[in-house]
Amino acid sequence: MYQIRKALHLCVDRDRRGIEWSVAIEAGDDIEKVSKDGRGYHQLKHRAPGASLTDASTDLWKTLRIWAHAIAGHRLDPEETDLVLMATAELPSGSAASLLLPTVRQRDDAGALKA
Repeated sequence: MYQIRKALHLCVDRDRRGIEWSVAIEAGDDIEKVSKDGRGYHQLKHRAPGASLTDASTDLWKTLRIWAHAIAGHRLDPEETDLVLMATAELPSGSAASLLLPTVRQRDDAGALKA
């Protein structure tokens, strides 16, 4: 249900921008959106309250593996694709994922890569 609700949310958001788009569930990723602006792959992780997305988290590494295989297999162009990991788990301060949040004023790509 989490995937369906997020896909519907993306549809409502896209509809406001015109009709040249598509959203698919379990196609290239949990949710894949395609528009004239590019492509977006969304990995969704719905976890129990209190779960954390740490640097050693299986959810984080599984997502990175999926994206890396798609890039290596030429099914995904990272220059034209937004890669989004959405999780209900908490992000510990200073974790690699927390350094990549789009809402952080000083996104730290180098720090996340080092972590």
